[in-house]
Amino acid sequence: MSTKVRTPRGRVSYPCVFEARAIEDGQEAKFSCSLIFPAGTDFSAMTAAVTAAAVARWGKVPPNAKLPWLKGEDQMRDDGSRIDGYEDGSIFIRTTSKSRPGVIGRQKDAAGKWMTLDSEDDFYAGCYAHAVVNAFAWETKTGKGISFGLLSIQKLVDGEPFGMKSDPEADFADVDEETDAELVGEGDLLG
Repeated sequence: MSTKVRTPRGRVSYPCVFEARAIEDGQEAKFSCSLIFPAGTDFSAMTAAVTAAAVARWGKVPPNAKLPWLKGEDQMRDDGSRIDGYEDGSIFIRTTSKSRPGVIGRQKDAAGKWMTLDSEDDFYAGCYAHAVVNAFAWETKTGKGISFGLLSIQKLVDGEPFGMKSDPEADFADVDEETDAELVGEGDLLG
């Protein structure tokens, strides 16, 4: 049984797919992306890959192994507010890679190949995608678990971006050029 599998459609969160980043100082920089799935998503193919990775390493899934599925409702900010996209009943996975994953869109070029995405404007937190991941088993002094390595990802459709983005056109719609000129006039802090 293969440990390589394509995920169902999910919502992208915390994408670091164009440049590797370390989560904390002193850690190895990695590429990463979380995918959030709605309640009721079919994880049967992913479960088979997780089981195959565990069986290959330990002969079975250990009873206390950390599994890669995490509860959306557990994702809260320090102030107790909910993080965008992590709804009650949702399940998410974190994926990582030491190598830059392939990132493609839904359009093909003249040769019939999927077009590569290379900008955070095109692939962002809040868009929808599916990924090809590889389940792998790990063991440390504190426990055992199975995680997903990120191999490639395909953006499927746009979604409402997560985070505190703002539209400058709307933010300054009531400001005109004359008002701007008055602000920089005599007696201004810059004058």
